[in-house]
Amino acid sequence: MEVHPDKLQLKKKLRRRMLAVREAMPPEQRTEASRQICKYATQEMDLLRSKLGQKNLTLFLYMTFRSEADTFMLLKKALAKGDTVLVPKVKEDSDFMELREIKRMTDVEPGRWNIPEPAGHTLIYPVERWPEIDLVIVPGLAYDICGGRIGYGGGYYDRFAEKMYMEVQKKQIEGQNVTLPLYAGLVLPGQLLPPNDIPMEPQDFRLNLLFTEKGVLHT
Repeated sequence: MEVHPDKLQLKKKLRRRMLAVREAMPPEQRTEASRQICKYATQEMDLLRSKLGQKNLTLFLYMTFRSEADTFMLLKKALAKGDTVLVPKVKEDSDFMELREIKRMTDVEPGRWNIPEPAGHTLIYPVERWPEIDLVIVPGLAYDICGGRIGYGGGYYDRFAEKMYMEVQKKQIEGQNVTLPLYAGLVLPGQLLPPNDIPMEPQDFRLNLLFTEKGVLHT
């Protein structure tokens, strides 16, 4: 589905504005905010384990690059808990992300665009197992309380969410008891916008949770 030209321009302007806001944040403030965000995200993950009756979760999260909220803190805690931790690998010849399982911090190395990603020896998490994922931490430049999000324009997570939906639908038709994962964002100060400030298209997926430095917002 094509994006309406007016919304396309709005999104471009919003990306530039929100990136400038994030880049202007002092590193020490970002580090402290990330620590608080990680604390609330960890608490919510513990609640999710209890709700699902599981000892461990399957978590898919992005690897921090430049001024993004720090996911390494969350990654370390998840590995220490024994969770299955998946991170994305972007291939030059594909519009889709590979999901790779990492078992230790040394499984991560600089990849495309120098973004940290799983090393070559890590195993691909097959698409047919994607419905086992409990929580997806999605990168973004801005979020709103309605679950709206604006990313970087590559469309990787939109395509991931679409393929996830198709896999879950297929397994449900087969009679399997699976559901969509929860989608969440790590929201730094200044990244949370008023409701409907983010121009959303019908095909854009929305987030269920926002982890902020002040607590958890359920959208």
